[in-house]
Amino acid sequence: MKSLRYLLCLAALLGVSYSGAQGIFSIEEQFRSVQSTGLGGVSNVNGANAFSVYENSSSAALSEKKFELGLQYSPWAKNLTKGMDRDNLMMNAAGYYSINDNNKILAGFSYYAPGGNKMYMVDENGNILGDEIRTKYFSFNIGYAYRINNNLGVSAGVSYANWNDGFNGNSNMVAFDLGVTDRIMFKSGNRFIDIAFRMNGWGITTGLEGYKTPGFVSIGGMYNSRLAEKHLVRVGSMLEYRCLDETGFRASFGGEYGFNDILFLRAGYNFVNDYNKQNGFTSLGVGTRILDKVQIDFAYLMANKESQLKNTYMIGASILF
Repeated sequence: MKSLRYLLCLAALLGVSYSGAQGIFSIEEQFRSVQSTGLGGVSNVNGANAFSVYENSSSAALSEKKFELGLQYSPWAKNLTKGMDRDNLMMNAAGYYSINDNNKILAGFSYYAPGGNKMYMVDENGNILGDEIRTKYFSFNIGYAYRINNNLGVSAGVSYANWNDGFNGNSNMVAFDLGVTDRIMFKSGNRFIDIAFRMNGWGITTGLEGYKTPGFVSIGGMYNSRLAEKHLVRVGSMLEYRCLDETGFRASFGGEYGFNDILFLRAGYNFVNDYNKQNGFTSLGVGTRILDKVQIDFAYLMANKESQLKNTYMIGASILF
């Protein structure tokens, strides 16, 4: 039984370490778009995109598009699984739909499977008992955004997440999401500043003991400017405070240059103070839009050699109408 207990403890330790925090539900912090990851994690004020339900649903209220749908993939925290049997797997599918000019609905589905070496239950003689142990995490997010006027949007939403470590059972989270985006227009009409506020990850957990909701509060600002119609410049920052499972704050800074709405170049920096300094990174990103309907984005994280995020990348594709 000693071998059995040891293996199970090892599996539990690995499962929690991949989340980078005390509670596995803090993985919700990583569910953001490839675009905002390329901006150093400036997410709550990134602007409307297919993954706004993970970033700030209120930004979709100001969108003029009918709908956006997208899919993303990342071997998140790739450095943790270096030399192991498989990488971490993080996937997101999300989008929003405009009921009319003032009302939007948003939805998203996320799946996260920690990588590492294959693990099995064994008896005292080292004989394998049963199938491979696989830990997994998934979540559903829904949101509603309302456009109060041309420059002000608000949103409300709820998320459900399930964590199964493969041998102890399930833990569940239900949390709410509130957002506000205020757009300040300049007289020229081709420049504006978005200011955003968001509360998310506040709720309850059931099932396994010891897990808490993370409880995020964030504010952000983004300067947007179009020069000669073909050149887009965006520069922004965001501060996020994590209140419940582990306290600490995250600061993100980033910028984007876009040419003729065809090519987008991004860079940013993400700083985390206390709860997990290894989540800090510098990022580079690139995006391209095809026929104004399909967008493909890529982001790469540069971190020090000890960081779990070293060599991590994200790739995504969206359709816009």
